Amino acid sequence: MGKLIWKDIQVQKREKTLFIVIFLSLCVGYVMFTNPGIASIQLIVGVYLMITYANAYDYKYNAEIVINSLPVDRKQIVTAKYLSSLVYCLLMLTVALPVGILLSFTGLPGSTGFNLGVVGRFIMLSVFILVLYISFYFPVYYKLGYLNSRWANFIAFFFIFGSIGFIGASGRDLPSYGEPMTRETALQYFQGILAGNESMSFYFSLMGISILLLLLSRQLSIAIYRRKEF
Repeated sequence: MGKLIWKDIQVQKREKTLFIVIFLSLCVGYVMFTNPGIASIQLIVGVYLMITYANAYDYKYNAEIVINSLPVDRKQIVTAKYLSSLVYCLLMLTVALPVGILLSFTGLPGSTGFNLGVVGRFIMLSVFILVLYISFYFPVYYKLGYLNSRWANFIAFFFIFGSIGFIGASGRDLPSYGEPMTRETALQYFQGILAGNESMSFYFSLMGISILLLLLSRQLSIAIYRRKEF
């Protein structure tokens, strides 16, 4: 399984995608303390590009057919794809976090100073959004194949991040406790989540939901892929 993950990482060096991802990682580091929601979106855009290119590479060079001709369990093939996505996220964080922490100590305009709580909330929020995306995309990918799933991938990506952008642009102040949940207050509430204003326990609960979604999606993808013929 480790070799499958390494293969997905290695193919990233073959395209200009890598330079875009590095640029996005730097942008993440720049805004992660001032706007965790925007930083999370930038992070997942980078992961999206790497997932898309890795799958395109597999399709172009018939990598799936080659891998399935080897004595490798399809469960491991599917699991490797999910883990590769998390590794992409981790690689971007290894660039973004040092940049963000360094900038937080510079006193530049807009710098809010280092805050470990903000870092933790940002990472957990990013993982949750990533899991939402891949939990939908991979079962569709294994069901329809790369070519037929491209539109589903595109729609899922822009629906999730378009919704996040809309929410972030719509709210101003968080609703008061006990205030009726209207459309406006709901937008304000979700804006607060994206801004990292909820308690740390709330974001830990998002991590719990992420793990559950990831496991369910993985099992569905495995079930689909085991019935697939090449």
